[in-house]
Amino acid sequence: MSEREPQPNTEPQSDTESTSDDETTSEAEATTETTELIRVEREIPEDVAIEIENLPRPLKERCEKILPLVDDTVLTVLVNKYRIGEHVIKAGSEMDEYAANIPTYRKIADRHVEHMAAALGLHKRTLYDCLRLVQTYSREEYQALISSPWITWEHVIYLLNAGGEPLRAEMQQKIEAEGWSPKEVQAAIHAHWGNRRQGSGRLPAVPKNIDVALHRLTKNGVTFTRYVDEACCCDKFDIATKIGETPPDEITDQTLQQLTECKATIESVGDSVRKGKQSLQRAEERVEQVLRVRAEQESEKGS
Repeated sequence: MSEREPQPNTEPQSDTESTSDDETTSEAEATTETTELIRVEREIPEDVAIEIENLPRPLKERCEKILPLVDDTVLTVLVNKYRIGEHVIKAGSEMDEYAANIPTYRKIADRHVEHMAAALGLHKRTLYDCLRLVQTYSREEYQALISSPWITWEHVIYLLNAGGEPLRAEMQQKIEAEGWSPKEVQAAIHAHWGNRRQGSGRLPAVPKNIDVALHRLTKNGVTFTRYVDEACCCDKFDIATKIGETPPDEITDQTLQQLTECKATIESVGDSVRKGKQSLQRAEERVEQVLRVRAEQESEKGS
């Protein structure tokens, strides 16, 4: 099935393409029940108004008629993207309950976004972007965001991929106060990360079999744990202790931003770890069941 919706340029992309855990899902669902999104009448950006005013009269009159139609189209996309994200989140929660009663649907529940995208004829990134939108902004926050005359869906994509709340807030302020275009936001994010998106790099190959997957998880898990321990929990170096020993005049806004972004990264890893643990737990239960049945069958044969 061909794709029905053109995709915006979403670089820099976030590597996170996963649904939230139960806690995040519940919070998102609770938040989205409070305020209905509305398509507000937005002010005409000053530079746009000036450009139209300077046109010859026939063009000026036609542009004045077209402009509200264009803005209505942009707002429709912005509002509907959020509503799509809400449906995706609710679908994940409902599929978890469904799979709890019918375990054979567990794999579909774990990859419900991909299954929905395939059925709808969309790229899975489209639904993941909508999902991340709801996870990132409450309805109230998003309503305030889309009330700005400058905001388009392409702006929102770059805000979602900013790589941390401090940078996202800074970019949002630039859009609202200075009318930054999507490309200007993209350039600023690239400059912030040294023209290398956060978490970028070649993705690891898909494991060839179960043995490879488990070996890789164990090896990389131990490596990551060692890095965290060496930076936060060891006798020779502890970030909290070092910050306490740092002279106040050496502590800057950049220090806070780095701490905030590092904490957000570790929290995102924690979400993946929880999901990985749940998957391993289900796998372990399945293996134990198979071995138990096999032992019982062999015992019956022996008797």
